[in-house]
Amino acid sequence: MGEGLVSHLFYLTAKTSTRAVAEEGFSLMQQKGLRLKRVTLTAKDKICFLPERLCNPDDCPYAKDYFDRIQDVLFEMLEKEDSFTRQTIEHWAKEKTLCPFELGLDLSSWCDAIICDYNYLFDPVVYLKRFFDHRDRYAFLIDEAHNLLDRARGMYSAMLQKSDVLTCKKLAEPLVKPLSKSLNTLNREMLSLKKQILAQEDNSEHALSFPSIPKPFWKAAQNTLSCCSQFLEERRQNRKYTLFQVEENIPQEILQFYFDLRFFLRIAELADTEELQHNFCFFVSTKGSQVTVKLLCLDPAPMIDSRMKLGQTTAMFSATLSPPSYYKTVLGCDHPQEKTNSYSFPSPFSQENLCLLVCGQINTRWAAREESLVPIARLIHQMVSAKKGNYLAYFPSYQYLEKEAEVFSKLYPDIRLICQSPQMDDQERADFLQQFDHPDSSPALLGFAVLGGIYSEGVDLKGEKLLGTAIIGTGLPKVGTEQEILRDYYQQKNNQGYDFAYRYPGMNKVLQAAGRVIRGQNDRGVVLLLDDRFSTPAYLRLFPEHWHHARIVYDSDGLSKILHDFWSESSID
Repeated sequence: MGEGLVSHLFYLTAKTSTRAVAEEGFSLMQQKGLRLKRVTLTAKDKICFLPERLCNPDDCPYAKDYFDRIQDVLFEMLEKEDSFTRQTIEHWAKEKTLCPFELGLDLSSWCDAIICDYNYLFDPVVYLKRFFDHRDRYAFLIDEAHNLLDRARGMYSAMLQKSDVLTCKKLAEPLVKPLSKSLNTLNREMLSLKKQILAQEDNSEHALSFPSIPKPFWKAAQNTLSCCSQFLEERRQNRKYTLFQVEENIPQEILQFYFDLRFFLRIAELADTEELQHNFCFFVSTKGSQVTVKLLCLDPAPMIDSRMKLGQTTAMFSATLSPPSYYKTVLGCDHPQEKTNSYSFPSPFSQENLCLLVCGQINTRWAAREESLVPIARLIHQMVSAKKGNYLAYFPSYQYLEKEAEVFSKLYPDIRLICQSPQMDDQERADFLQQFDHPDSSPALLGFAVLGGIYSEGVDLKGEKLLGTAIIGTGLPKVGTEQEILRDYYQQKNNQGYDFAYRYPGMNKVLQAAGRVIRGQNDRGVVLLLDDRFSTPAYLRLFPEHWHHARIVYDSDGLSKILHDFWSESSID
């Protein structure tokens, strides 16, 4: 950037916590003399001041006369500030009565560095058009890049449901006949797909995949979009409707369905191109009277690559980009004609501070889970009993977690147990983590969480706040029709279907969860890998270099001795 090779630096993240880390990094450099303007962009729903987002001047005082006043405010802000965090933007927006979301976007045009979510570059709809409608001298830094694959698949997948079609049909009948008729045709095509599913023998998941969208369905969807567009355009011309304002006689359900259908057909056109048709799958499932049609993006690598090419250079980084060959393939970095450099750096933390143990006697496969509950409870108790403090145990599902919690509580009622649940709100999630702020509390604290969930990544429990984790299972995604479609795709593409669909994504969850333990130079802790598969060559070869000292134990006595010796060494130090 200093040499003029780069005009803007985009730091792209997947989570709010990593955005804060980026801000901290820029602050440290600015304290050392770095001169630049930077802004952090926050999603509209999160930063909006109103209880219900209404983006029009009649309902929102922050939108009124926005464009008449913004230039003077921007000049004043840029004169007085170099760093525009969410808090800074909210302060100025409230003081000047301006929309905080639009203010952040307008600031970005005047800033050297923009910290924002992945979707501002990669999403086909909400990307930053002011920057990315043309190629320029941009540099992209993609943090926690292992998250980009699933996020990109979601961005380039689309879904429609039969229940939404019927809701819109009922609402449209008294308003406009052509739209109601087209929705009825689309509903019939969904029923036709349902009949094809039910005609399949031994189809327990009531789902069916197609290599491309059936032509009758596509034609019905296009006709419905045309009728819907005409209906909304007539309301707009009559000044009863704008894209930013919906009056009472325009049902919100029809407007939302219009956006969903338009996006579905946009992805359908992308999937119909010769170079990308094999990267997508048309998937239909049914449950009761509901029919769901999906355009699944199986391989977003070409789309990720095309977005990265809007800039001058890209650097992807994460502590868990292993194996590199897998991530190069799925993130669009394996062009034979273009060289992509990859670097692996040693862990900054001493191996001696991590006691990494593979419990090779535990079988967590589905058929053996009931028998595994008591042995797992005993091993976790041994870990917690070796040194008083805070611990976490990660499970492959909520069902497994709840069963283990019931068994563990009965066997060891003296251990304070807290459990993650799927219904937690933001406050409950924060309360769960806050309990780890007291490492010297009595009795010992043990948290049960889900592998791959909110507590297995981006959680920074430094020092004595977390002494160890137990990871139950290999983190494999749940077997289902969609996951098997993904497996078949990569099996045909590179003969690595199981690895790409199951083993590698699962191992990434394991590495992320294990990474919660050692967060600083002086931290010491324990990681127990509870699954016999971790002791096999297929998994041992996936262990990062700083895991090469892992020890395999097959009995409780051996585990107790190793834990005792590890913590004894810590007390001597």
